[in-house]
Amino acid sequence: MKPSNCPVRAPAPLILASLLMGAFAASPALVAAEQGLTVERRANAVEIERRHAVPAAQRARRDALVGHATDFDEGADRRPPVEPSPAAAHTAVDHRSVPTRTPAQPGSASRHDDRYGATLATLGRLDADGVRALSAERLSALGREVQARRDGGGALLLGWVALQRQAPDAALGWFDRATQWGRAGEAQEGKDQALLALARQAALDGEQVSALQSAREIGEPRRAEAMAALGWMLLDAGRPAQATEFFAGAASAAASESVSEPALYGQILALRASASANEAGRLACDNARRSARIAMTCGDSLAAATVGAYESGRHAEVLEHAARLSSLGIARPDLEPLVAWSALRTGDARAAAGRFERLAAQTDDAGPAYGLIESLRAAGADERLASLADRFPVVARILSAEQRDRAFARKQFDLAERLDARHATAPGRVGWAVDATVEMSRTSGDPGLDRLTMWTQRVGVEGMAGEVRLRVEAQGASLRAGRPGSNADLGWRHTAPDAHPPLEEDKTALGRVSARWERPDLTLFGSLGSSPVGGAVPSSATGDLGLTYYRDPYSVTAQVFQRVVGPSLLAYSGERDPVQGRRWGGVLERGASVLGVWAPGGRISAALGAEWAGLSGRDVAANHRYQFSGSLAYDLRPEGFDYLRVGPLLQYSAYQRNLRHFTYGHGGYYSPQRNLQWGLLVDALSAENRRQQWRAVGTILSGSADEDPAPRFPGQVDGGGQYGATTTHGLAANLEVQWARLLAPHLIVGAYAAVSSAPGYDHAHAGVMLRVPFEPRSSLVSADLPFADPRTRR
Repeated sequence: MKPSNCPVRAPAPLILASLLMGAFAASPALVAAEQGLTVERRANAVEIERRHAVPAAQRARRDALVGHATDFDEGADRRPPVEPSPAAAHTAVDHRSVPTRTPAQPGSASRHDDRYGATLATLGRLDADGVRALSAERLSALGREVQARRDGGGALLLGWVALQRQAPDAALGWFDRATQWGRAGEAQEGKDQALLALARQAALDGEQVSALQSAREIGEPRRAEAMAALGWMLLDAGRPAQATEFFAGAASAAASESVSEPALYGQILALRASASANEAGRLACDNARRSARIAMTCGDSLAAATVGAYESGRHAEVLEHAARLSSLGIARPDLEPLVAWSALRTGDARAAAGRFERLAAQTDDAGPAYGLIESLRAAGADERLASLADRFPVVARILSAEQRDRAFARKQFDLAERLDARHATAPGRVGWAVDATVEMSRTSGDPGLDRLTMWTQRVGVEGMAGEVRLRVEAQGASLRAGRPGSNADLGWRHTAPDAHPPLEEDKTALGRVSARWERPDLTLFGSLGSSPVGGAVPSSATGDLGLTYYRDPYSVTAQVFQRVVGPSLLAYSGERDPVQGRRWGGVLERGASVLGVWAPGGRISAALGAEWAGLSGRDVAANHRYQFSGSLAYDLRPEGFDYLRVGPLLQYSAYQRNLRHFTYGHGGYYSPQRNLQWGLLVDALSAENRRQQWRAVGTILSGSADEDPAPRFPGQVDGGGQYGATTTHGLAANLEVQWARLLAPHLIVGAYAAVSSAPGYDHAHAGVMLRVPFEPRSSLVSADLPFADPRTRR
């Protein structure tokens, strides 16, 4: 029977593109992998990837298998258009029209076999639902007939039907038969699709070895595209470690850049998602010139490594990463501050200054300005820094704030106010104030001779005159030494009986004007006053002049002085000889001192001091002394304290002669020839700039003191014997506490007390203070304490 002229159509199988298209849709797995790539979020490699990662050859197109029908017709021009087979949607084979074959081809149906041709034609016209509805028996029967006829075209058709019915193993067998029966070209495309389906299923089942084996059997050039598609599928399925192998295989097998670059990029994403960030970064940077997105990924990886190195303090490594980025032509301006700081930390201050200057020119942020200041200082370019302060306002503000904070830390409170009045550290302190103090002190030693009780009343006015702080002070004192016994050595008593009553008490007055001028890195201070007026001996001028020079982390204070010696009545204001009525005493010391402090900014500090003075008084033998001291302190810095320093203290002092006695020519002041003490120092100050301020200083010392023999009447021609030598051992303790509180904007109250005790010596004093500021105050600083040294404010 002659075959009909009805054309045979290729089958319309189910959409096998689902094998691959899911790999190109946005997925949580890929997004998660991408998120790990960037130091700062970008717009956005993921979406770009989803549109462009897969080359055009891997996108759906019309099926190349439209000619895979059996040939029952003579002449292709009579065939209607056939449906494309989606099974080839991701192959690289070009679209082909249905080929025309002659009935004499091996394995083709005979023109007289209408039943066989009609069956294949009907099968070719079925849609996806129709293919799935076919019975296994019917397909088996047709398959036996195709095999019997060795029909390559029929084998191709049954191969595509098997793929549509999700039976890639069966499809692979039919495509192999089609290859054997003369249809190798068309069969290879179907075979590739079957292998891809098998590889996909094995990969999803976790059979990585089988999946890779099937994928590697796919023919070129489809193999690289298929392996890349499988990689995307596994990455989307949350299996980045498996995806990595497919991407690597695709990248090595790809013959064109359009396939190898997406595969390489997918491999990078998969490595990142599988917690192999370092390997992903190395791969990206080794291939950074392949594409912009791989370069971006390399930049992100190096940026993350740069940040990690910087946070760990590995500054040399930061510079290495920056050099790598530069060599690859990858610009990462967000890393420039880290690179600049790392250059500074590795000692290249000039390079750091150049980087910071460029950054400071681009932003008003204070970070680059701080770096610029530090790097220029490290490079010794102070003139350059001064010129840049005029160019960059933020640099000028930082320098001004630094000066203010530095002055405040140095206790230069007036300078701090002057440098930045808008951010006053102690508002109102520059105004004038009046104060009044009442104090009582008591000292005891040798009975009847150096026992002294003293009541002191003091009034003062203090304030700023321009840049100089002035204080004018007047003081009245009532001293009572008590009546010495008739056998006590006083004046010339050992030569004759008393002709005049011994002096038991005295009333004196004195005044003083002091000034303090604070400059950056320098404080000048001085005072001018008098020794007690109205005492047994005439008054003399007193005063001091000194400076403190700051050169971080050191400071040096030097001072010259002339001051009154105490605490006995004889040394302070003089005595009257009960035998002859002559007056003597009133000892002054004239000398100089220097104190160096090392405070590097941490918790350790040290101090060394030296002092020399010559002592003289009316009809008192001349003397001189020298003293050395050293201390080392550790600052505990508890909350609420400006400092709490604890450490060892060593002191040594020596006088030329012993003039501690009360006969005529002696001075009545303690003057050992050797006095060595060592022990512990505790110095605490509450936090500055609060409504309440206090300070406590205490020492406990162990040591010994040697006093040489002393003539009874030093400086006299006639004899009279001498006092014997003495040696004293033991502990000495000292404690001083000061307190001040701001009760109201115009009212400050304060109090202080001190006690000292040593073998043969005891001293205590206490006082209260009332101060009225003319300008309202909102806080106090340590210079407002009632007993603060008006010269150094230490």
